[in-house]
Amino acid sequence: MDPFDEACAEHNRFSAVWSDYSKANHIARVTPVLVIQVEDAPKGSAVTSRTNLDHVIEVVRKETPGLLPVNIAHCLESGKTLKAGGIVVRYTDPSKIQDDDFCRVVLFKMALTTGWDCPRAEVMMSFRRAEDATLIAQVVGRIVRTPLAHRIEDNDELNAVRLVLPRYDREQLAAVVKHLQDDADVMGIDIGTRAEFQVVRCASDKLEALALYKKLPTYVSEQKRRTTNLRLCLRFADETGH
Repeated sequence: MDPFDEACAEHNRFSAVWSDYSKANHIARVTPVLVIQVEDAPKGSAVTSRTNLDHVIEVVRKETPGLLPVNIAHCLESGKTLKAGGIVVRYTDPSKIQDDDFCRVVLFKMALTTGWDCPRAEVMMSFRRAEDATLIAQVVGRIVRTPLAHRIEDNDELNAVRLVLPRYDREQLAAVVKHLQDDADVMGIDIGTRAEFQVVRCASDKLEALALYKKLPTYVSEQKRRTTNLRLCLRFADETGH
């Protein structure tokens, strides 16, 4: 799957899961935001970005059913509305995204690296190339938040975010991920690479059994080193003097 298509699909999935969770727990609906990092404009060019913004908007609208123009905003340096993909994309200040109930997709370049906090930014797609660890940490660190400010015990899917970063330096990105995994201040979110996560879904006819399983008491026991049968026999022989 194309990385951008994957990001849109993940955004749709997060939106559906959060909607179901909000209804089931009678809380205010959490509306995830897809943040899209686009490239700078070529020097001396009149275009807004090297990234084809018309294509970006067209794909987002195609892949996200029911998305309206008002649901898309940008934080680019012009500070004005821009035309892309056949619609007018409004400007929003980064600090206002979290409380903007209409905002579901945001285009940005580097404006989100500082002075910005949006816990409902659950999915990020980047078209930029990034090799500097500090810069990568600034961007990634802004996305690693949980909307409810705590871990959700009964839905592991909502304890993760998705960052699709095909052009980020792999070694530097891995170092940032490792740092976040060791950071005690990053609470509630599961952090790792895609290879470390797997979503396991329950068949519809097994949901009742799963509900009963979740009610069973659980205990934590220390993991002991496994001893081979041969070593057990030798130990037994030694203890018995044979």
